[in-house]
Amino acid sequence: MTAESPLRRGVIGELFWAISDGVILIDPDGIVGWNPVAEQMFDVPADEATKPGFSLSKLFGHHSTRFDEIVETNEREIFERIGPHELSLEVSSRSLSSDSDTRVVVMRNVTAERRHLQRLLKLNEMARLVLSEDSLESVLQQIVDAAKELTDADYSALLMLRDETGVEVSRFIYNAPRELFPDSLPRAVGLLSVPLQTRSPARLEDIRGHPAGVGIPVEHPPIGPLLAVPLIFRDVVLGELAVANSPDRSAFDETDEGVLTELALHAAEAVRIAKAKEQTMESEESRRALIDVLRHDIATPIAVARGCVDQLANRLDKLTEEQKNNVLSALERAVIGLERLSANLRSDVKLEDTGLHADFVEIHPNTLLMDVRGDIEDFASQRGVKMHFDSDGGVPPTFLGSPLLVRQAIENLLTNAVKYSSAGSSVSVTTRLEGGSIRFDVRDEGPGIPADEQATLFERFGKGPGQSKVGAGLGLGLSIVRRVAEAHGGAVGVTSRPGHGSTFWITFPCEAAEAASNA
Repeated sequence: MTAESPLRRGVIGELFWAISDGVILIDPDGIVGWNPVAEQMFDVPADEATKPGFSLSKLFGHHSTRFDEIVETNEREIFERIGPHELSLEVSSRSLSSDSDTRVVVMRNVTAERRHLQRLLKLNEMARLVLSEDSLESVLQQIVDAAKELTDADYSALLMLRDETGVEVSRFIYNAPRELFPDSLPRAVGLLSVPLQTRSPARLEDIRGHPAGVGIPVEHPPIGPLLAVPLIFRDVVLGELAVANSPDRSAFDETDEGVLTELALHAAEAVRIAKAKEQTMESEESRRALIDVLRHDIATPIAVARGCVDQLANRLDKLTEEQKNNVLSALERAVIGLERLSANLRSDVKLEDTGLHADFVEIHPNTLLMDVRGDIEDFASQRGVKMHFDSDGGVPPTFLGSPLLVRQAIENLLTNAVKYSSAGSSVSVTTRLEGGSIRFDVRDEGPGIPADEQATLFERFGKGPGQSKVGAGLGLGLSIVRRVAEAHGGAVGVTSRPGHGSTFWITFPCEAAEAASNA
């Protein structure tokens, strides 16, 4: 094609050079025109393509026969992987004019469109698989794997935020060699915070030297191009999904951004569903566990009470005064056991109430301990355990809290301490100021607790040390202690060694009470 060609004259000639599609002009003798876009598509200069004898079969390979058919008709077809590059071309042919034997072959590059469509189909397939998963960890890993596959990335990762602060990360899942990452979780700062703060994708050609290039884990794969999108559900940012390439690979494009954004939408929904399923499963497991322990723990005091009632009803006239007193004492202990069981259940339910702070009032530590001592003293006396109460003198006169729950927490600690103490031993309660909190230490001289058992003591339905031998427990007592402390902004803990007794402690902040009294 030369500048003097008649194709340069008129609209058709100008379009031949300016159009974004590849155009070939073919007459019975071969190729007579080959525009610049066609040159780029096939990496063949026009002067070579228009030489006599140039064969299109070099370009279309086993598709050449079908291409000839398209040239001779007015059909339209898409050819995949044509030429030296992986292209998808939509090929169509028309006569140049009604009286001309020259045909115009137009080749539109639909590679990006086809790639996007194929990705969307794959994305929908993956979305169905992800949405069918019950395990949140499995869902997150599948999302990460899908992100890497759909964008043909070297690496992919997903971080979930701990809360709405948008900085602390609760989970970090990735598809990359394990040794390339540290054990600690990253923080959503610097580059990692950009999609979270802007609520929009962040696409970078190279992160190296970027001014916001912090936040990426200190140990990480060698990466240059980065694409990250936020996970948003109902206007709440849950985390972000990111893919990255090695520095020697190409940057991500708009198609990659579109498919990753679409995946993030599916991911946010999948995470919500998986979390809901896990919560439902946990609630069901808790319900079953509660029923199981209730069946066991309520059976003993009921059996004792029934036996006592039978003796009083059928053998009252044959019992000595001492036997009558023993029966009444056993009946009283059974009733007290049921009352404590009921109190723990009420407290467990109350701790589910989101409006807990509405019950906070000023609590006097001395009065609190006097009431608790009155409740526990008979139980301790029956077991031959002595109780001691002490204060270091620096305890504030009041602190804010829920009287019912705080009392229940202290009683649970004391009841456990007495239960696991032998006759003749002591249980001490010490109150002191620690930082800005009031702290209650309950120390016993019992068997102590192995270190490997201490981690689960405060879990719901957890059991105390040697409980199967010493006595049954609902497994709510220490869980309630922990949850009461957390509801008040305090903390719990235990220090123990086998054979050396245990010290359980609980703290409650005092600042709130001081602020209320100064208001």
